[in-house]
Amino acid sequence: DDYRRAKAAGLELLLYRSSDVNFPTPTDSTVIGYFLRDEPTNRQQIVALGKAAAKIYREDKRGAIPMVNQWGGNVLDEVIMLQYPCYLQVTCYDLLDDGRTLSRHYPALEGIRKTALENNIGFMGWVLVSNHSSGNIHFRQASESDIYWQVYSLVTYGGKGVWYYRYFNSDFSGDKKGNYHTRDYIKAVNAELDALWPVIKHLRSTGVFHCHKEANPEKIDGAYKRNGKWAITLYKDGDIPVIRRFEGDKFLLGMFKNTDNSADKSIYLMVQNKRHAMNTAKDDSKMVASARFRTAPDIKHVQRFDVKKRQWIPLTKEKGTYKLTLSGGQGILLRFF
Repeated sequence: DDYRRAKAAGLELLLYRSSDVNFPTPTDSTVIGYFLRDEPTNRQQIVALGKAAAKIYREDKRGAIPMVNQWGGNVLDEVIMLQYPCYLQVTCYDLLDDGRTLSRHYPALEGIRKTALENNIGFMGWVLVSNHSSGNIHFRQASESDIYWQVYSLVTYGGKGVWYYRYFNSDFSGDKKGNYHTRDYIKAVNAELDALWPVIKHLRSTGVFHCHKEANPEKIDGAYKRNGKWAITLYKDGDIPVIRRFEGDKFLLGMFKNTDNSADKSIYLMVQNKRHAMNTAKDDSKMVASARFRTAPDIKHVQRFDVKKRQWIPLTKEKGTYKLTLSGGQGILLRFF
């Protein structure tokens, strides 16, 4: 009955299956994947997942994929070695109910980006949208600017898919005073991702840089050291060959190239405004910020992707300088050629 209802509604299904290899692989065309396990923690579980994934690759003729919410660290290395999944996944639940954001967000994204590139596997990520508690850590209901910040930081780091985490007993649609409307925020940002997908699905990350006026990395959120190295890379002039003197505070810059079309010599740049806050709309005056830059002498064209028109349009400049103004958490995709 679920298959019939999904097809009638134009929806596709993910089936929950344990890693026991005795599960059936149905032939219904609406099935696009099998969710096998949430966060495996030991080798025995991962070996079982490898066998289940092999069964799906072998028996499912529609291209439906095995899906696992992976944990990080050594477990992720084991998953890659024994299962070689279709994608990797990162969990970034970092919005605390006291208004703070945990500093692990960007290091986690850089870690999964590096692992994905080294193994030539794409990655997706979770976006926290609802309040809940895990032990003594209390997470907040994501604001509009929080949601956009999480989504576009994933995309800027090279993520190719977004999952939204809603705790089962949390308020999702909005409180009685209408102070938040999570479904509306997700619907809006998903429309932007849908518009961007035909372009970003072909792009491979070649660098991620944080642009701050603060020169001391110890004072920048997320810039702690891991194994003696800074977990983020601060932008300096020359890091991105197509631009000169990018000037802005609290911006994230993700550089890409098209690896599916050798004729495309363009450099792509996702620019994100990193500002976000609890109970704050993305267009709040405290969230909106501007940046400016010039281009290298050999760049003849600069375009921005218009997510409403779903097309590239020229980015205009004034006296040789390009200016961007972005809402809190918002990203914009640029193309240089």
